Amino acid sequence: MDGAGRVVVVSGGGTGIGRAVAERFARQGDKVTVLGRRAEVLRAAVREIEGAHPVRAVAVDLSVPEEVERALDDLPADVDVLVNNADGRGGPAQDGSLKAVAERWRRVFDGNVPPAVLLTEALLPRLARPGGRW
Repeated sequence: MDGAGRVVVVSGGGTGIGRAVAERFARQGDKVTVLGRRAEVLRAAVREIEGAHPVRAVAVDLSVPEEVERALDDLPADVDVLVNNADGRGGPAQDGSLKAVAERWRRVFDGNVPPAVLLTEALLPRLARPGGRW
């Protein structure tokens, strides 16, 4: 499907780049669902983005498999575009030691890779064929 009217899911859609991406899709006439951990942040983003086309919000911690499974009931049955944008930065290394650097990178990895993998795997059967993007 080309152009407006696509069904779009954006993780990390409450702030920053994810919010801007969600807004861009919504302004093009796409049906957008934004995901994030903080319900109040998502509600504020929806109020700011929503115009002629409704935007939905689903609060979910994408690093928790059970939460992703529960959220499936609130996610679109068919998805044309999946934007994995959720960001778990993990914070700075505390003392600069190699141990602290390794711990920080584990937090960064855990906050970024598993959420994208879990969401993609959960939505894979719903992605448009041919032409779905993730």
